[in-house]
Amino acid sequence: MATARIGSRHGGPALVLVFGFAAAWIGLNTPGSIGPAVLEESGPVEKSTVLLYLAAAACLAAVRVASLSRLDRTAICIVLVAFAAREADGHLAHHGSLVFAPIAVAGAWLARRAWSSRGALRAWWQWRPEATTLLTFAAVIGTAIVLDQLPAVLADQDALGARSTGLYRYLVLSFEEVLELALPVLALLGIVQARWGGNRGANGANHPTRAALSARAGS
Repeated sequence: MATARIGSRHGGPALVLVFGFAAAWIGLNTPGSIGPAVLEESGPVEKSTVLLYLAAAACLAAVRVASLSRLDRTAICIVLVAFAAREADGHLAHHGSLVFAPIAVAGAWLARRAWSSRGALRAWWQWRPEATTLLTFAAVIGTAIVLDQLPAVLADQDALGARSTGLYRYLVLSFEEVLELALPVLALLGIVQARWGGNRGANGANHPTRAALSARAGS
C-alpha cells in the first residue's frame, strides 16, 4: 500500500498540499508561538532545504534508474547540488557564476534529452507519476519565485506597505520558505517514483513485451 501511494501520480501534488497547510500554520503562528528565526536566512528551514537537496543528489547517484543514462544522472545531480548552493546563498559569493553556469549547462542537456527521448515523451503522454512530480516541481519553483518578489512589489503600494511587517509578511515568508523546502522532497519523491516505476515496468506483468511473449507461449 505504501508503495502504491508513492507511485501514485497524485503523490507530488498531495505532498505540496501538505506543505502548503504547514506553511499556512507556521505563518499564522509567527511570531506568536513560533520564533521568526525559523524562517530567516540560515534558519532551520533553509538548512533543511540544503541538506535535502544534497540527500536527493546522493540518492540519485546511489541508485540505478533504467530510464536515465549515467550522463543524465550526472546532469541532474549537478542541478540539485547547484540548487543547494544557491539555497545556501552560494549565489551571493564572489564566484556566483560557478553556481548558475552548471545549472544552465546541465539544464540545457536535460531539456534536449527530454525533448528527443521517446521514453520521456511517453512518460508525459501517459502522465507517469515521475512526470507529474516533475511538473509539480516546476510549478512550485515558479510559485516560490513569485512569493520571493511579492513583498517588494506590494511594499510600493501605500495600502499594503504598512502590513508587510505584520501577519502578511510572515505568511508570505512562510509559504516561500516552506515551499522551497518542498522542492528537494519532490526531487526525492521523483527519484523513488522513477526507480520503482522502472522496476515495475521491467519486472511486472504489465510490461508489454513480456505480456506479448507470454501470450505467444501460451497459444
